[in-house]
Amino acid sequence: MRHRTSNHIHSLVSVKVSSLKVKNIIENCAEKIAKPTAIPSVKRSKKLSKNENVRSLGLDSVEFWSSLNVSSNLEYGQPTKKKINHVNHFFNSAAVTYEWSESHLSDEAFLTSAISSSKGKVLPEIAFLGRSNAGKSTLLNSLITSFKKNDLNVAARMSNKPGFTEALNFYNIGDKFRLVDTPGYGYKSTDNQGHFTMHYLTRRQELVRCYLLIPANHGILPSDLLVMNSLMDIGRPFEIVFTKIDKVKDLNKFREVLDESKIKELATLPRLIFTNSLLSRRCPKRVGVDHLRYSIFESCKLT
Repeated sequence: MRHRTSNHIHSLVSVKVSSLKVKNIIENCAEKIAKPTAIPSVKRSKKLSKNENVRSLGLDSVEFWSSLNVSSNLEYGQPTKKKINHVNHFFNSAAVTYEWSESHLSDEAFLTSAISSSKGKVLPEIAFLGRSNAGKSTLLNSLITSFKKNDLNVAARMSNKPGFTEALNFYNIGDKFRLVDTPGYGYKSTDNQGHFTMHYLTRRQELVRCYLLIPANHGILPSDLLVMNSLMDIGRPFEIVFTKIDKVKDLNKFREVLDESKIKELATLPRLIFTNSLLSRRCPKRVGVDHLRYSIFESCKLT
């Protein structure tokens, strides 16, 4: 894993939480979670005209987010256009197959055997994690949709209702890797879902990387910090994906609170990827998807 000298996020943010309590967030998902503290909900300041500072730099919303995707990940260097085109071609044309789900398993012995065994061909797996309604299923569909299309291909069912994904859903992507869509933690989730997800994260040998999805318009919550700490404690590499960037109204404020959170200084050096899956007037193209695609390819050693 990639590491800085620090071992935990506690010195980087004001929220002090114990990673030993992570099960209280993931497994006891119905509890109320405090308001965001690291990156709060970003609303446009009344003192500034819309995106005033950003526009003074000659940047529109798409350019802002595209630039942030580059500047936030300078440690990794940038893939060549040829490599990006190769990866995009794969995702645009790959056959996507829903293979199986795992849920509602309470017997400990059966639970362990279920996640330790493979069904079918052994493939590297990447997992989407995030609180309820973070946009995990929508982002999965965005990954497999060509940039030429306005409407998303639908491999994973989508809903605006929290808790819609009730199981670990396994998708075969082009027979090269599996993408695992996990139930959201927090509101409308169940203890059983969290219990099984924790066992999967801890023991699944095929799992090569996790992607923690955080709605950009809502910010980082204590529950997200607990998950980050838990992943670091068990040695699971992860990246942070900010979803729903099209809903952020004040781009300058977002950039300020992102810098103040010092999330870029995490010990494991996660990539920060900024994405939107749906088009809007504020963000008329899908941003960051190519960065996410390349990161997944790299994690699965397909580059």
